[in-house]
Amino acid sequence: MKKLVYLFLSIAMLAFIFGNSLLDAGGSREGSLFVTALVQRVSDWLGFAVTPGRLHVLTRKGAHFAEYALQGFFLVKAFAAFGVRRKVSLPYILLAGLLTAVIDENIQLYSAGRSGEVADILLDFSGTLLGILVGFLTGSGR
Repeated sequence: MKKLVYLFLSIAMLAFIFGNSLLDAGGSREGSLFVTALVQRVSDWLGFAVTPGRLHVLTRKGAHFAEYALQGFFLVKAFAAFGVRRKVSLPYILLAGLLTAVIDENIQLYSAGRSGEVADILLDFSGTLLGILVGFLTGSGR
């Protein structure tokens, strides 16, 4: 059962990432402004003073990072559930994370009002690395 759950979560995360890339600039901004408003409420409640513009950028970049961290984590768990050793699965997970980031940014080049950024590829891949690390530290694989 774990095999199917982690396989499904890995595929769902990929679909979520690419689905967000297909949004035009207005749709992307609308979604990130909604999340930013929630984060603003929490930061205000905690007493953090962050300007709305800066918080919006941090929220957008944080969302990129988090998406890829989840993808990396789910891939580690999926490979482990199928009994694939860490040493064997790691290159595939790294490649999947990098290819997803490159394809994601290329999709955005063709989405109205969006752009693809090399810096975002690096940020996305950094999220993948964190997800892999957390997956391995939580005891996945051998």
